Amino acid sequence: MIKINESTETLQNPGSGLGTPVAQWAQRSTRVASLAAVALAAAVLILVASPRPAAASELNAGSSPAVTAQAVIGDLGTYAVSIAKRYLGYRYTYGGTSPSTGFDCSGFTYYVFRKAGHPISRSLSTQRWSGTAVSRSSLRPGDLVFFKNTYRTGLSHVGIYIGSGKFINAQSERVGVAIASLGSTYWSSHYLTARRIR
Repeated sequence: MIKINESTETLQNPGSGLGTPVAQWAQRSTRVASLAAVALAAAVLILVASPRPAAASELNAGSSPAVTAQAVIGDLGTYAVSIAKRYLGYRYTYGGTSPSTGFDCSGFTYYVFRKAGHPISRSLSTQRWSGTAVSRSSLRPGDLVFFKNTYRTGLSHVGIYIGSGKFINAQSERVGVAIASLGSTYWSSHYLTARRIR
């Protein structure tokens, strides 16, 4: 830290303008201004050399894997689809709700959304009214798609829309967890509605 000597100076040479208190004051003012300029330059250098603020991704480095993965992927729907695809080929079991037991259709959707951190009801009829309604033309990845009159009359099946006119579902004992096309004759004729979970 720079210390400026503030002691009172005496009149040294009354005949010389430089020895007067006014001249001495002017010299001191010039010196103080110079010191202020040096201090300002040092402050600017400190600011420039300071480390950059941490990015949001760095601040979230301690977040749980599920939350971090969801943030990176972008939204719940896309994240749910990425989880659902891990179980392609798993067996169909009526009443099943896990990879170890196998899945039925609503057991599969129940498991996937619970794994994604957004639990939904286990029952098909309750899932039918979860979230908000979406038209078939407005489907986005992660939307639940419902079907009627497949193996019984009325609401009877559910899957998860994955984009490009396709959905993933626990389809049947013969097929297991598989991807199917909404545009196929069978699924198109049995299509009922869709819901968006948010």
